[in-house]
Amino acid sequence: MKKLLFLLSVICFATVSYSQTYSYSKLVKKASVQTSSGYEERIIGTTQGSFRIVFETPNDPQIKKLFTVLNPGQDNAPGLPWFGLLQDKGYVEKNNKLLKKSLYFDTENNEKVLVLIADDYSQVVIFKSDDTIWEYLK
Repeated sequence: MKKLLFLLSVICFATVSYSQTYSYSKLVKKASVQTSSGYEERIIGTTQGSFRIVFETPNDPQIKKLFTVLNPGQDNAPGLPWFGLLQDKGYVEKNNKLLKKSLYFDTENNEKVLVLIADDYSQVVIFKSDDTIWEYLK
């Protein structure tokens, strides 16, 4: 049994060299809505809960960084959808906070998404292809 646990820990270490989990208390879903004066963001739903996002830096040189979103009560396990970094695109400012702007690949929907991440990880914003915006806040 000890050998099996040791083998599993070696495999886990070999696939992920670093991971960090951050907790978020709120998910705000917004939609980009066309109005008479242009496009505006409108809140379509707010959910309170213990959301977690696991950021990982794998040993695989093909994948620079990735993250997995965990809903309340969900554990991180193999097979869950994840977001893999494709390209960093600089920084943007939102509500007096600098956020790193990056293009990620969403494995759940097989599409590219724009993601904004605060340097202190207090805010993560995911722009989905269906014109919705998912904003995780501490």
